[in-house]
Amino acid sequence: MELRLKQLRKYYGRTTAASLSAFSARSGERVFVSGPNGAGKSTLLRMIAGICRPDEGDVVLDGADLYRSPERVRRATLRNIGMLFSETFLYDELSVEENLRFFAALRRDAREPSALLAEFGLSSTMSKRVRDLSSGMRRKVALIRTFLGSPALVLLDEPFVHLDDSGSSWVEKQVGETCSRGGIVIVSGHAARDGWTNLAVPEVK
Repeated sequence: MELRLKQLRKYYGRTTAASLSAFSARSGERVFVSGPNGAGKSTLLRMIAGICRPDEGDVVLDGADLYRSPERVRRATLRNIGMLFSETFLYDELSVEENLRFFAALRRDAREPSALLAEFGLSSTMSKRVRDLSSGMRRKVALIRTFLGSPALVLLDEPFVHLDDSGSSWVEKQVGETCSRGGIVIVSGHAARDGWTNLAVPEVK
C-alpha cells in the first residue's frame, strides 16, 4: 500500500483553498496533518478521498491515479477508503442498526452491529433513528461506519473532537489495527502527535 500526492492545489475563485507540493505514505504509516484554521487540512483530505477534485496535481493510491484512471479503477480504489468528515454520510430516517447493516453489506463486513455498538458503548442507540441522536452520538456511529470492511486507507478529519476518553481509546485501537495489517491512516487536527508522521500544513494566503 502506498499513497503519493504531488503538486495538489485547490482554488475557489482567486483563493487557494489547499496547497501541497509532495508527500507519500506507505503501509503501516499513521500520518497526522496539523495546521491552523484555514490551512486547507479538510480540503486536502477531501481531495485524497475522491470527493473534492483538485484543480492541479495527482492523488495516486497503489498505482491508481484517483482522478485520471478509468471509472472502474476509480470505483475499486474508492471502495478501499474509509472516511470521516463533518458530514456523517448516514441516513437520518434509518435506525442506527439499519445504517450499520447497510454499510456493512456494501463493505462485505460480516460483523454484527450490536457487537460494534457495544464495543463503543452505544448499545442503547441501536434502534434509534439517526435523526434523533445528538450530534456527538451521530459522529460516533459515523466512526464505526468509517472502519467497516477494514479499509486500507482511512481518512479522519478531526476525529477526537468531542470524544470522551473511552471514545478516543476506541479510535486509537482502530487506527492501530488498521496500521498493523498494512493500512494507512491520515488524521487532521491542530497539534502534532508523538509516534506519528507529522505533516504540518501552513496557512494558505
